[in-house]
Amino acid sequence: MLEFLGLEQRASYSEMRPGAGHYRSPADVPAGAWSDRLAGGRRPQNALQTFLLELGPGFCFEARQKRLTFDNEHLHVDLVFYHRLLKCHVLVELKIGAFSHADAGQMNVYLNYYREHEMSEGDNPPVGIILCAQKNDTLVRYATAGLS
Repeated sequence: MLEFLGLEQRASYSEMRPGAGHYRSPADVPAGAWSDRLAGGRRPQNALQTFLLELGPGFCFEARQKRLTFDNEHLHVDLVFYHRLLKCHVLVELKIGAFSHADAGQMNVYLNYYREHEMSEGDNPPVGIILCAQKNDTLVRYATAGLS
């Protein structure tokens, strides 16, 4: 279990350690904290997973690197949450570089898959979040226009 969560085995764990970096809002995150965490490996997903869980009630972690298969081609959603208050899946993609129109298309594939295969009766449509280091507002506008 600890290996799946990316944790080292220790004698004890505490959910609230002093100085562990518990943020109440994105504005509270110190400058450079995300770029430091984007330096490699699983750290971006671990940091984001923790941050989203701290945003408030309702976020339930479902999967990391959730595999979706299309005719023997495998794609992976970085993080999947279910928001029990909004009654919808929240799909998160982490991009170290700048936003690309391909990122919007990739997320659209994931959202369409979840609409068709993962929604249960009473669920609202899934929500997609793409977090990237840089974005071009005009490119984002044109890449996401018409997507629901």
